Amino acid sequence: MEVGDHIKKGQLLVEMDSNTLTQQELQLKNVETEYNRAVKLMETGSISQQNYDKAVTAYEVAKKAIENLKENTRLVAPFNGIVTGKYMEEGELYMGGTFGGASKPSILAVEEINPVKAIVNISEKYYLEIKKGMSVSLKSDVYGEREFPGHVSIVYPSIDPKTRTFSVELKFANAGEELRPGMYGTVSFATGRAKTMLVQSLAVLKVQGSNDRYVFLAKDGKAKRISVKIVDRYDDKVEIKPLDGEINEGDLIVTTGQAKLVDGRKLDIREK
Repeated sequence: MEVGDHIKKGQLLVEMDSNTLTQQELQLKNVETEYNRAVKLMETGSISQQNYDKAVTAYEVAKKAIENLKENTRLVAPFNGIVTGKYMEEGELYMGGTFGGASKPSILAVEEINPVKAIVNISEKYYLEIKKGMSVSLKSDVYGEREFPGHVSIVYPSIDPKTRTFSVELKFANAGEELRPGMYGTVSFATGRAKTMLVQSLAVLKVQGSNDRYVFLAKDGKAKRISVKIVDRYDDKVEIKPLDGEINEGDLIVTTGQAKLVDGRKLDIREK
């Protein structure tokens, strides 16, 4: 078994040398003999409780070791996947797990890459919009504009108090194994379409000493002040929501010299 090999569920990956199991079985017989002797001596009162308990403990430990060996003599693949790491060679003595502590890493690392999973963190304001099963698409830098369809498999229920985000697990069918763990990409969620109002960020003014924002519209040759709320930012643009009055598609918003305007002042609009 080498790195890059494909594996099938149930396939034998690692088989332990039977000599180790044979040695443990011989050791168990010796311990079992001592245990049976201790039981008989206990019946006649010819052994101390301490020595009896010691014999019983040794026997139970040896039996458990045999059970573990039999369960782990053959390591089979738990799913279809690919070998992504190999940390031991054939014939090398494994010293991890039950036998000698965790001085050795895993024998093999295998990963399931069909489907492939991705974990993304999303702003809490979208928590009610992201649902299990909804469609998503993935673009990887490796494949340019090509899109890989997927879906939301898990929406984690907690919000990170530091980042104000929540985690979402996504799954993408990957029969051709074109997507690989560690690839960088961008994900789009099919949350539907909504009309938003975007303006140049420099058009939005702030009332000094507060968080109140406003813009000036050019209405009938005069400046009309409209209070707004900033919903989100997109590079040099901001999404706004009018708080008093209306802003309609096609309205002219003042972007130059508006800091000196007052509501109702006559405007001199000139084309560049």
